[in-house]
Amino acid sequence: MHDWHDYHLTKYVVDGENACIRFQLVWPYATAIEIPRATVTFSGVLGYFFEYDLGVSIVFAFQQRPLMESLEKFAGQFDESEIRGWPLFWRGNVEHTRSYLEEQGARFFEISSSYGLSGWICAKAVAHERSEEVSARRTGERRAIAKRMG
Repeated sequence: MHDWHDYHLTKYVVDGENACIRFQLVWPYATAIEIPRATVTFSGVLGYFFEYDLGVSIVFAFQQRPLMESLEKFAGQFDESEIRGWPLFWRGNVEHTRSYLEEQGARFFEISSSYGLSGWICAKAVAHERSEEVSARRTGERRAIAKRMG
């Protein structure tokens, strides 16, 4: 997975109907970088948990974590929330859940931030794409604003 350290997370969309989560990331610094804007998409989402959403966050990392380690880490939270039906993939204990998620081809991803949003996603795949059209549109917007002001 690409290193998204210090990118700004400006938007995310949870699409329950299509089982995917999209993150819009921007490199806001003056230094040149290969990918100035990107959309990171997690597909085949089986569950997720986010906290500390501040509107705009500074990403530390999106990291794939070992499935068993992640299940053991969050088992207490899953047990407490099972009465509410969350997360949907929980099968009552770590071992049954691990078997189920392995059959589904699921992986666990941890989201950490230097500032803001953190959490995890259990999904089948993750991919990113450059968002050049967004970058080009924003550049055009900035030029139009500068022209009006100047």
